[in-house]
Amino acid sequence: MDVTRADRCIPIRELSRSTGEVIDEVERDGKVFAVSRHGRMIALVMPLPERLIIEIENGMPVPEIDDGDALAGLELGALAGQLLIDAATTHTGYWHAPETAVVTDRRALFQALDELDLTGLTEVFSATGRRITKKGRAMAKALRERGDKGYGEVHDDPYLEP
Repeated sequence: MDVTRADRCIPIRELSRSTGEVIDEVERDGKVFAVSRHGRMIALVMPLPERLIIEIENGMPVPEIDDGDALAGLELGALAGQLLIDAATTHTGYWHAPETAVVTDRRALFQALDELDLTGLTEVFSATGRRITKKGRAMAKALRERGDKGYGEVHDDPYLEP
């Protein structure tokens, strides 16, 4: 279970009346607001990470990535490649590595995650999650075209929630 800390919970009516002020606090101070309707939390208003890839359904297409030169000399370990392919399957770009209980070699998992972060293919966005970068999506696409599979496919363990 993921935990996100909010600075404050605001009713949707307050958000509609003071949208500008709330957005200013999010942008300026990095505050996180939970939004509620009829006493039930329904959304989060929070700062976006700097290198976030956003795909908008039925909107403008995400531009193709031409990172051939940047990816040409990049070699990934097998586990890092598998994790990267799984990360690329998420629509939002945010993903969580498999539970360490699922991976038999925890050291290899952490090395693979470090490898992805150090090469700029993913980056840590919270204590429990990462996001895939534009370069990471390009690399995952190249790996898929080469015939590589994701971690869940290789280990018959779809740890990512649908």
